[in-house]
Amino acid sequence: MMERIKSLALWAEKKNFPAIFISIGLCLVLFWIGAQKITPTEATGIAPLIGNSPLVSWTQAILGIQGSSIAIGIYEYIAAVGIIIGFFKPRVGLIATIMTMIMFFVTFTFFISTPGTVTEADGLYGPTGTGGFLLKDVTLFGSALYLFTFFGRQTQRKN
Repeated sequence: MMERIKSLALWAEKKNFPAIFISIGLCLVLFWIGAQKITPTEATGIAPLIGNSPLVSWTQAILGIQGSSIAIGIYEYIAAVGIIIGFFKPRVGLIATIMTMIMFFVTFTFFISTPGTVTEADGLYGPTGTGGFLLKDVTLFGSALYLFTFFGRQTQRKN
């Protein structure tokens, strides 16, 4: 039984199913949240996260709240398109996954820089709604990191 499971796992890897499905999920997230960044509601919603960040608060000073949000949305769209192109041009995929890793690293730092991301209840500390929302970026960073290694292997094969 274990041999069949291992064979199935190797077959799935040979067909690139993990990379394909991670890419689909990651691109859906990037396109969806990228589209939302254009809306005034989303711009207002993320304004405190950006405003409290020592890494990206300068974008609001230069572009304003709405402009900063739109710029982030465009960045997310470019990264998603780059991941798709990466299946045909792996070097583009490498660049796009670096972009996404940077983005998810920065957005995870909002967990640290934004007040109210952790709360105490009954002696235990845990994330608030905002904190939980930001914690997902650790998993998304891991997805981008996996794709980075995938596209890296693809560029090696083409050389």
